[in-house]
Amino acid sequence: MKINIQWMSFSTNKVFLLSICLLFWNAVQARCDFVNLYSVGNSLTVDLRANSGLEVLSSGQSNPVLHDYHVKCGSSLTGILATPETFCVPSLRWGQLNQAFATNAPTRFNAVTLQPFYGNTIRGEVNAANSLIGMIRANPLNSDTRIMVYATWATQSDGPFLSRWNQTGLTLDSPFVPSAQSYQLFMNELRLTVPSAEIIPVGHVMAEIAQRLAVNPNAIPGFGSTSDFYRDDIHASNATSYIAGVTAFATIYNKSPVGLGTSWVYDLNGYGTSLSPEGRAAVQSITWEVTQGFTAVPEPTSIALLATVIVISGLGQFFLRTSQRLKTHAKSPDLVGHSKVPCQIT
Repeated sequence: MKINIQWMSFSTNKVFLLSICLLFWNAVQARCDFVNLYSVGNSLTVDLRANSGLEVLSSGQSNPVLHDYHVKCGSSLTGILATPETFCVPSLRWGQLNQAFATNAPTRFNAVTLQPFYGNTIRGEVNAANSLIGMIRANPLNSDTRIMVYATWATQSDGPFLSRWNQTGLTLDSPFVPSAQSYQLFMNELRLTVPSAEIIPVGHVMAEIAQRLAVNPNAIPGFGSTSDFYRDDIHASNATSYIAGVTAFATIYNKSPVGLGTSWVYDLNGYGTSLSPEGRAAVQSITWEVTQGFTAVPEPTSIALLATVIVISGLGQFFLRTSQRLKTHAKSPDLVGHSKVPCQIT
């Protein structure tokens, strides 16, 4: 019996290559990692609506957000640290602060947001932030958790938005008030101990929108004036909650929010101004312009992940070219993009 060795070699190689391609495809299809995000703050942290809006905005990513928080209404970080057992909104997933940040807690947090606020000096709020970060880092699972400062906005009763935001002459011993200089001083001081600390610049995006409205009241469809930022003296309108969610998305993923889609069903009755689809598109664009002005600090594993992606991408291209030469119709998977099947958020 005469055996065609060349044909057998060809077929074996073909099956081997296709098998490897299938393994890569299945691995990519099955990948579904979450960004575990925990927030510490007051009711303005709730206004971020991370457990609805941000989770939805991120649902198309291969690593969508899962969110929980510790909220003490009307409080600064200093006040939260003084009575960590006190809260005004129940935890959603991982428990209140003392539970979530316990040294033996089972959950690794990819990122934690901290919201400084009225009630202490800028230096005092930085000290409270450092103490909270010490609690986070005490759990070995959170040794490389990203620390993100959630930059919010001042009350309407403090005066015109841009006048409050652009106030100068502050020092570390000035009372903390949400403003550009307060956050600059806060971040400069915090980065002495946490060099990788990041900022989610919601207030900065709002200031950019306010500047555009000052020039042209029709610049952002859905906004008439800066009063549309609010549903009362301090809390966010639907429009501002959307701004906060999009800004958090851009910062967490270091990715443009442009193209996330402009349909939105998460506005709440009685929560003030809502944006039109055109307004949401404008907010996405402005948010990316502003957030690019802040240095994004990737997780320590990101460099290794990037190298892995490059290697896998190169292998994927090799397999694709090989399969084309063998006249197969297999398509190369999206090795560096999103999951083909969205993660199920529960």
